[in-house]
Amino acid sequence: MFETSVFPLYTKFCREVKGLKILHMCGDATAVLDPLADAGFEGISIEEKVGVSFAKEIVGNRVRLIGNVSPSDTLLTKGTDAVMIEAVACLEDGIDILAPGCGLAPIPHLKI
Repeated sequence: MFETSVFPLYTKFCREVKGLKILHMCGDATAVLDPLADAGFEGISIEEKVGVSFAKEIVGNRVRLIGNVSPSDTLLTKGTDAVMIEAVACLEDGIDILAPGCGLAPIPHLKI
């Protein structure tokens, strides 16, 4: 269904919009990574539910992979050492641009 309904819209968007185009895919986007790599985006932001090394095998060098450090399980709840370990693992597994795997949730009790 993705390739017949959404993919044509993505390719049209990428053809018609000027500038850098990055798409974030929430959830496990593994099943659609292959066609997405040919849609025309310069980057695909993936969350931690997608295995980086497997995703890199699928997309190769057709598109840059972005993300994958868990915002809720790592960035908001663990210390610096754990963040570094996960970040290094993402880079070693083939992530091209290190970033959180998704948006950071607000922390209402945190005073800045």
